[in-house]
Amino acid sequence: DGGDIDAEKLRKLRLECDLLQLRKDEAENRLLDADAVLRCWSAAVLNVRGTILALPLPEAQRHAILDAITDIPPSAYANTAPESSGERDAHETATESIRGNPGP
Repeated sequence: DGGDIDAEKLRKLRLECDLLQLRKDEAENRLLDADAVLRCWSAAVLNVRGTILALPLPEAQRHAILDAITDIPPSAYANTAPESSGERDAHETATESIRGNPGP
């Protein structure tokens, strides 16, 4: 069917455009190294967690603060698309880490 071929051509063209945009962003130094970002955010989260846990507040209030922070979806920290299932899994792992519960 000609419609299927046209749809695949359009899909290929969109993917090629996406690839060109990525190459352009890379050439303009607009992309960040994911591992470096993760290291930076992990250090920041650990510092914030330690500061909150050291506050002279009742334990329930300290944990309520940590809960409020962990309820923020990762997409809210950057201009990104809504969470995919992979981001949700990473968010759950980060939530466990912030609360001090080691993951599996």
